[in-house]
Order: sequence, then C-alpha cells, then structure tokens
Amino acid sequence: MAFLHRRRLSLQRLSPFIIILAVAVAFSAGCQQLTLQSDFMEILRQRPDAEFRLGPRELRAYLNDISDAFEGMIEDGADDIITQADDPDIQRQALLWKANAIPMVHEALFHSDPLVAIVDTKAFVLQMIQYFESGPGKTAFGPWHVTALAVCREMNGILVEIGERLVGEERNREFLEDLMVWVRKNPITSPTFYRPSLSAEMASIIGEKSVDAFKAMGSLAIGMEDIAARMNVYARHLPKQARWQAELLISDELPPESARIVLGDLMVLTDAARRAADVVEAGPDVIAAEREIVLNRIEAERSHVLGALSAEHVLARTWLGGEREIVLAAVSEQVQRVEKNLNEMIARERAAVLSEAEAMRERLIIDAVEHTEAMVDRLLIKVGLMGLAGLLCIFGMLWLLRRKA
Repeated sequence: MAFLHRRRLSLQRLSPFIIILAVAVAFSAGCQQLTLQSDFMEILRQRPDAEFRLGPRELRAYLNDISDAFEGMIEDGADDIITQADDPDIQRQALLWKANAIPMVHEALFHSDPLVAIVDTKAFVLQMIQYFESGPGKTAFGPWHVTALAVCREMNGILVEIGERLVGEERNREFLEDLMVWVRKNPITSPTFYRPSLSAEMASIIGEKSVDAFKAMGSLAIGMEDIAARMNVYARHLPKQARWQAELLISDELPPESARIVLGDLMVLTDAARRAADVVEAGPDVIAAEREIVLNRIEAERSHVLGALSAEHVLARTWLGGEREIVLAAVSEQVQRVEKNLNEMIARERAAVLSEAEAMRERLIIDAVEHTEAMVDRLLIKVGLMGLAGLLCIFGMLWLLRRKA
C-alpha cells in the first residue's frame, strides 16, 4: 500500500472537482442569484480614492473565458512534451504538470472574489515561470522546460492584458513588481505544484499604491450562468483528470508493458466517462426543452381555464342581466304604486286644506260685513247727533239775534 501514500496528494486533487460539481448542481436548482463578499473587499472599501476600469461582473467574465484557454494551453504543452520526449521521467513530469497544475488554475480562477482570483492566478503563473526558468522544473524537464516555459509566459501575457484593462499599464506594472517579491519568497518546489496560498497575504502584497484600484469592487453577484459555466468546466475536466491520475498510478506500480494494457482498458473507461460528461453538458438543453414543454402545457391549461372563466362570465352576465330586469321592474312597480298613493294623499290633503280655507274665508267675510254694519250704524248716529247739535246752535244764534234786535 506504499503507492497509496505516495499518490495521496495527487489523488486529493480530484476530490474538490467532484464535491464542487455536486454542490453546483444542488445549488443551481435552488437559487437564482447569490451575492458574495470577502473580508479583503471589506478592507479595500475603507481606503480612499478608489479607482477601477472593470466592474466585478466584467472581471468575472474575463476569468471565466480564460479558464478553458489556460487548461487547454497546459494540456497541449504537456502532451507535446509527452509525445516528443523519449525519456519516461520527462514524460512523467509532463503528466504531473497537467494533472496538478490545471486543478490549481481552476482553484485560483474560480475564487468567489474576482479580485483575489486574478491576483492568485497571476501569482501561480509567475511561480510556474520561476519553477521552469530557474527552479526544479528546469532540471526535471530537461530541454523540454522551454516548451513549458513558453506556455506559462503566454498565460502571463493574457493576465497582463487583463490587469492593464483593470487598473492601467502603470499601476499594473507597479503591482507586478510587488507581487514578484512575494513569488520569489514562495516558490514551487515539487512536481505536485503545491504552493502557499496568497489569499491571506493580499493586503500586504497589493500595498498602498495599488489598493485604490480595487476599492469599489464591493459585492460579486454569481448567477446561474456562472454556476453552469463552472459545472461544464468541471464536467469536461473530470474524465481527463481521472485518466491522468490513473496513468500516474499505473506508471508508478506496473512495468511498461502491463501499463500499456491497463491504459488501453482505461481509455475505454475514459470514453465512457466522456460520454457521461457529454450527457451532463447536454443537461441544460434537456432542461430547457422540458421547461418549454411544461410552459406550453401551462399555457394550454391557462387558455382552457380562461375559456371556461370567459364562458362562466358570459353566463353570469346573462343571469345578472335577467335578475337586473326583474329587480328594475319590481322597483318600477313599487315606485309607481308609491307615487300613486302619494298623489292620492296629496289630493285629499289639498281638498281638505282648500275646504278649510274656503270656510275660513266665508267666516272672515261674514265677520267683516257685521263689523262694517256696526261701524256704519255708529257713524250715522254720530253724524245725526252732530247735525242736530249744529241745528240747535243755528237756532240759538238766530234767537239771540232776534232778541237783541
């Protein structure tokens, strides 16, 4: 069981992909959008004069785009070395390179924080350049270290372009100078490509000059498309990673002839795994087709329900129209009846009032006539008395005059 101990670190590289794939499938079914923030981003938000040219989503899009490119570049470079080199040790080193470096690239690129992802990926690429240029990789790969070095420099060129888009050429150059200090202190020393993590030292590496370029990159929204993209990457990589680990295990424990036989059988299993990966990749299309079918059925049921509701609506309106006519007829009849009763009552009251008024008028006339007759009688009596008094006065005066004469 000694070989299990020797390959434990390499085989552990495979387990994160399986775990992440399972979590991604479960997570994608239960959420539409997840917002993540790192403590490093919280620290950067407190710095003044923040400036950046790419937002978190744009930077994440760049990182997602280069993940397949970096994997293909490392795999193609390693395959070229395996094909052209005659030394089994160099072939094994190339196999170790792609089997261990590609998971490291994925781990760095798919960090939840895009800022940490690009910086950590940049650091790893620089560590590989140092490893092949002046480290153990130069000796282990022999003359073929130039091929591996060219691949790493090409990857570094892509990251430099993204960094210049992110913070500008001058700031990116200053940042790379600080980053190289850390890389020289933390080199890759083994073909497992194990390396110290850069996440805990991000604040001290970026420094005061470059930190303002990342302050405003606060929160990162990881949607369903990001999760699906990562799931597809892991699904495509898993069969190859399994094959490479099996090849390493077989080359460690079996003679070359037996290894070729086992590898032939392994290729059959790899094809089956690749077909399974194709099924996984086709999953979104199948889900989309089933979704379309379900939506069509829902639309048909919706149309049916709306048709039934429309028919019920027409029936309800017809019934309500009939009931309305009946109610209006009954109300009209009651109104006419009440109006007739009111008119009759008003006519009776009017006749009674007119009768009382006529009687009152007659009484007033009689009273006025009687009062007038009394007043005329009194007036005639007064006039008669006054005439009599006048005659008496005249007779008295005539008498006096005759007496004096």
